[in-house]
Amino acid sequence: MNDDTTLDPNTNNGPAWNARYLDDDIPWDKQAPCPGLVDWLADQAEEAVPPKLGRWLVPGCGLGHDVQALADAGADALGIDLSPAAAKRATALGRTVLVADLFDLPADWAGTFDGVWEHTCFCAIHPEQRDAYVAAVHRVLKPNGSFLGIFFDAESDGTEGPPFKARFDTVRTHFATRFQNVPSAPNWVPRRQHRAAAERMLLLQR
Repeated sequence: MNDDTTLDPNTNNGPAWNARYLDDDIPWDKQAPCPGLVDWLADQAEEAVPPKLGRWLVPGCGLGHDVQALADAGADALGIDLSPAAAKRATALGRTVLVADLFDLPADWAGTFDGVWEHTCFCAIHPEQRDAYVAAVHRVLKPNGSFLGIFFDAESDGTEGPPFKARFDTVRTHFATRFQNVPSAPNWVPRRQHRAAAERMLLLQR
């Protein structure tokens, strides 16, 4: 975890995020899983031979709505969050969520996940930490593991947040250092979105 005090205190500061959950001041929580993820999972289930999802990690999962969606689709889904209050509420809802820092995960997690789902964690960290984020999710994935994420395609990159704005091209540049595109579906606009016409899905392979 980056302890640089020049970063916004709300970015990777567990107590700050935890206070938001304790106060129920969480406007980013839509009380439902991400529509783009739900639709992607439905598409996978309709394949002639539906793929086995295996084990998936959801960093910065909050109350775990996306963890639940993955689990309902047959994945062994694990969410992590800096906030103990979020993890406690998610666990009470029957979701597997642990208190953990993506930048300081146990060494034995390396290469143990078939997939990582990204939704609002990347935009919550300071832009200076984006390469470290990419390295962290790359580290936990098995060879040929999948990284699936949804990103807000901003008009310009921003340094104020969270959330920290990023152009979709900027996002892809960060991930290109360690990941490969999936030729059949490298990126697309989800059929349903939380933010109309501004979200992009990205599917990459380790």
